[in-house]
Amino acid sequence: MSVCGVSIRQLSPVLLKDRQWSSARIAVEVSECLMYSVRKTCLFAQKRFATAAVKHCEECPEEGLPEAHDVPSSLPEPRCLKAISQHFITYSNGMTPTEDNVRWKENICQLILKDIHTLYPMADLQMFGSSVNGFGSPKSDLDLCLLHRGLNERKDARRRRDVIQQVATAFQKSKGRYREVVAIKHSRTPIIKLYLPQRKISCDISFNNRLALHNTRLLACYAKLDRRVRPLGYALKRFAKECDMGDASAGSLSSYAYILMLIHYLQRTSPPVLPVLQQVYTTATQPQEPIVDSWNCYFYQFKNPQELHRVWRRQRNESCVGQLWLGLLRYYAVEFDWLSEVVSIRRLEPVSKLDKIWHKRPMAIEDPFDLCHNLASRIGITSICSQHTHEHKCINITLHSERKYIVERFQAALRYHSSNIQWRSIVSWLTCTC
Repeated sequence: MSVCGVSIRQLSPVLLKDRQWSSARIAVEVSECLMYSVRKTCLFAQKRFATAAVKHCEECPEEGLPEAHDVPSSLPEPRCLKAISQHFITYSNGMTPTEDNVRWKENICQLILKDIHTLYPMADLQMFGSSVNGFGSPKSDLDLCLLHRGLNERKDARRRRDVIQQVATAFQKSKGRYREVVAIKHSRTPIIKLYLPQRKISCDISFNNRLALHNTRLLACYAKLDRRVRPLGYALKRFAKECDMGDASAGSLSSYAYILMLIHYLQRTSPPVLPVLQQVYTTATQPQEPIVDSWNCYFYQFKNPQELHRVWRRQRNESCVGQLWLGLLRYYAVEFDWLSEVVSIRRLEPVSKLDKIWHKRPMAIEDPFDLCHNLASRIGITSICSQHTHEHKCINITLHSERKYIVERFQAALRYHSSNIQWRSIVSWLTCTC
């Protein structure tokens, strides 16, 4: 069998012990080729399913974008648009953390910081991510940033890893306060993963991750600017989760990437719903501070939205949440050029994949501050092994492009949500396309 130049064969003539795969009942080997490099060369059928991922390294001529068949050109009836809006707003209100939940997480942060102070009295611990960026839920994991002013993020890499290990070791020695403590020291951003059994919450502690703090503040500002942003953000995250395309560790996109996609669209719809905060300033040129890890992290910050509207004057967008949702689906299903453009929220002018030297990447989503970070860099080809039977002792392999899969889901959602069908809940509305 050969798909996109990747040949797949069953290893019946080859002894499993020769491959040191004696623990596998069934093994399938994916051979390397010029177009794809293999990230995992063996698929283990431990129970009923087996999975593996093939890393995409070049643009495959057979891996194009899906054709937009039967994409509707008109909006559904007003009653359907109203129903979409009501479902999304109700869902958003139910997902929004309460003030008590925010204080509860802040108290957990202070308890962890108290333990860290036994090692580093001058350290600080700040929350970031979905818990405070306006798109989280009460059940969101806790993302914390450990700040240590005595260390330089770039020059003291070894010392940084030592700090992570020392803190993780101290947590492991605690009397049942922390469990499942794991120090990941050699990742792009070193983190400590742990679980607090008494509080029943998982926590990730990163070290000197100052860019993440600025990203969180930026998203929180966008979430406050318009009442329609958060319902759309919650709906998009749920849509990605239900369609199984919201896990970056599995070769797809993170929820953070989907929020950037939403902001990108709302900046470019006509008239725009959101400004480009990094291009809003009262001086002649863009301010060049604050600088974090050599990146300019400026964006226009405001105390209330009315303050921004005095600087950013535009015609108000009167579309309801339902209209904006269908516009978002259409934008990424049909209009956006995934082959040559970059999803960027830092400027209104188009950003080319060629200019970023990301032209060999299937998808490109630019971090608003770290301009070398492509949030879609893990997107590639995923191979999925279907259910096998013990009678035939065989396994079926299918390869699909994650980019093609994501675009197909947007196209399917656009077709379903543009119809005049009344759905009972947001879950049925979003899962019908997956």
